[in-house]
Amino acid sequence: MFGWIIYVSLYILRTFIFFPSSILIILSPSLFGLPMALFYTMLWENLSAALGYYFWKFFWKNIISETYLDKFSFLRKRLREDSFMTILTARLLFIPFDPLSYISWFFKAKFSGYTWWTLLWTLPSMLIFLFIWAWIKNIETFNLSNIDIDQKFMLLSVLIILLSLFLVFFIKYLQNNNNKKKHSS
Repeated sequence: MFGWIIYVSLYILRTFIFFPSSILIILSPSLFGLPMALFYTMLWENLSAALGYYFWKFFWKNIISETYLDKFSFLRKRLREDSFMTILTARLLFIPFDPLSYISWFFKAKFSGYTWWTLLWTLPSMLIFLFIWAWIKNIETFNLSNIDIDQKFMLLSVLIILLSLFLVFFIKYLQNNNNKKKHSS
């Protein structure tokens, strides 16, 4: 009955203690069933990302000096110019979710680009993690001697990864075409 409250509390806490969300995501279907697990996970992963972005604003503001950040001016410039693609690309390179939230704030990425990246990337990544739960039959009983892999869900995960990669390249292609049109006008 109160499982979702504990789940939400752990999700909020993990933002501050570097606890990986993947563990909570993979366990969530056992707690809530697959449809509600997707709902809760999407909701709290996105809120957790925004919380992480702003938490570091207050926590690190006086600790990290501008001099230190200037050493990474190339990344700062890139994040300010094109937050969406830079952060999306970083996510595709498997940079962990929370550190990317903190880095995004450190280098003053636009919150709107950061938010869109988070929303866009969260759905496919959540589905992949939830499908990991579905791949492994009998995981609810934690019977390790009787684990079987469901290849249907494994294939769905691979397709989601490929579709995500295609979308990134397609978006980049569209951006490049728009930039060429602007420069030729």
